[in-house]
Amino acid sequence: MTEEDRTAMPGSPSYLLGVDIGRTRCAAAVRRRAGTGFGPVEVVALDGSARWLPSAIFLGAQGEVLVGAAAERAGAEQPERIARAVLDRVGDDVPVLVAGELYPAENLVAAIAGWVVDVVAEAEGGPPSRLAVTHPPEWGSYRQALLYDALTEAGLPGVTLLPTVTAAAEAHHAETPVPAGSPLVVSLLGGHRADHALLVRNPVAFDVVAHGVTPRAGAAVDDALYRHVVLSATPPAAITGSTDLETTAVLAPQPDPALLVAFRAACATAKERLSAATEVRVPVPHLRTDVTVTRAAFAELAAPVLLPALAATRAMLGKAPTAVVAGGTAKIPLVAALAPGPVLDDPATAAARGAALALAPHAPELPSAVRKPVPDPESEPALFPVLDSTVDGIDVSEEPPPRPPVEVVPLEPPARGFRFGRRGAR
Repeated sequence: MTEEDRTAMPGSPSYLLGVDIGRTRCAAAVRRRAGTGFGPVEVVALDGSARWLPSAIFLGAQGEVLVGAAAERAGAEQPERIARAVLDRVGDDVPVLVAGELYPAENLVAAIAGWVVDVVAEAEGGPPSRLAVTHPPEWGSYRQALLYDALTEAGLPGVTLLPTVTAAAEAHHAETPVPAGSPLVVSLLGGHRADHALLVRNPVAFDVVAHGVTPRAGAAVDDALYRHVVLSATPPAAITGSTDLETTAVLAPQPDPALLVAFRAACATAKERLSAATEVRVPVPHLRTDVTVTRAAFAELAAPVLLPALAATRAMLGKAPTAVVAGGTAKIPLVAALAPGPVLDDPATAAARGAALALAPHAPELPSAVRKPVPDPESEPALFPVLDSTVDGIDVSEEPPPRPPVEVVPLEPPARGFRFGRRGAR
């Protein structure tokens, strides 16, 4: 897709696209033109019928780029060529090491975003007229600018960046309008961590007033299920090694790494299915068996992990009358029973839907003479495109932290130049 192709042209489809790239998965949603406005928001499939993808990227020896499940499969055979959870590496002193080469983390995130945009554009018949991409709430102007520049270099100029909790709040606002000046608490229970935020609705968007994190809340749920299944499938005498949740049950002989990757994926699938089914069978390929896990047993595993995260959300309710819960881990039925507020419909895609909703209506840009600066961008991110440092009133010119004296691969050509190799591997 050339630069000209990426620009919406007369007669091309007109739709808004929101992309949520998290630490463990990514999702996308669109709003299509309907008359003089836009229709309802709709989550789009990214891989067959799957409405989300693992946030993993694989860089092949011949320059091919794979994203999502295809990246996980290829990474099982060549683990040195796969990168996961790169979002938290944006702004780090040290780039990401992949197959002996160093890549800026923001370039890898932009490559994932470009892949998602290409998939949606292929399904919709053309590129979006506007694009919004989410980022962690604690990001300030420096990290936002890094991602914005990387997206621009990948052929995605003019992207609107907004915090994940703001996007989730927009999804709630579309169903239950929040009056201007009213506070709202949002708890985003992701696949890795939990974000808790206090937001206030302004005339056109939400402002983040306070933000906190419960580390590894979502990851610990996966680890608990993983450990439970391994212990249920393996006689105690056969288990040796660490008792750490992430490395429990180091078996002899050492299992094939590809089988362990398949087992991790099976546990993630089981967690998803237990949101609707009363029991599931989890295959354990490296032990050539399977284990039945009931919803009641899973609830016992998850409760000790989820209670602290939900308590942190409840603590914010002293400053707001309402709390809402979203995120992939919020699909667990136990969350609805324990949460201090309602769980949003389809909580795993709330941030992607909210990102698309935030694009329209869009408030007119203030003149530069009266544009309001961001007083504390690290703790008060707001809904606005990351602007160039030459724009009056927005200072994104702080010096980046020093880089180590190593050669950094710029991931060229841009991620979207790998389209044919990537699509042929799906």
